[in-house]
Amino acid sequence: MTRPIDTATLSALESDSVQIIYFIELLIDQGSPETALRLHSGLGTITWGSRTWTGAGSLLAIGTIQETNEINPVPFRASLSGMSSAVTNIVFNTNYYRKPCLAYIGALSDGALVADPNVFFSGFIEKMDMSIGAQDGDKVELTAENEFMLFKRSRNIRYTDRQLQSEYSGDLGFEFLEFTAKANVIWRGKNNGLGGGSGSTGTPVSPRDVFNSVTR
Repeated sequence: MTRPIDTATLSALESDSVQIIYFIELLIDQGSPETALRLHSGLGTITWGSRTWTGAGSLLAIGTIQETNEINPVPFRASLSGMSSAVTNIVFNTNYYRKPCLAYIGALSDGALVADPNVFFSGFIEKMDMSIGAQDGDKVELTAENEFMLFKRSRNIRYTDRQLQSEYSGDLGFEFLEFTAKANVIWRGKNNGLGGGSGSTGTPVSPRDVFNSVTR
């Protein structure tokens, strides 16, 4: 999927000398107070978009990014070594499954962003695996699914009147839907006495009257 990129960042990326920087944002709970994890691949703290991003440096590793025009998305993977308490609390104490995950790319000039970073991945957290006591230190492995995966998942929603009423009470769009599978309706025929077809002396009736006559 093609994503836009601003001209300032694009020019910086095409220059001979540029420092590329990546940002990862995990929006665990967007309520109040907010629970989120925001990291970048540089050092120190960076503020943009009224948000504060913590530098993880080389401790943050981002996997190969692949996005296609087909509904066959490739997972996004990243890992973080030398975890802070903020990361540990999210992994152990929050329900992060299927919460929003965004990744951005930006460019630095003299230590400052040339423009707001651009989104290059948006999806949902699938899992976060933690390795304790590994040779290269404690590590969290993040796997996120592209938002296109929603097209391949069943929503377990049934097209029934009961389902419709649970979401839109009073909507009568599916009121007679369950009867249509077994209904045998002769519309304006000469034998049903409901319409004004050939051989019938009845008066035209509404579809509701026809369904009522079938279901009685």
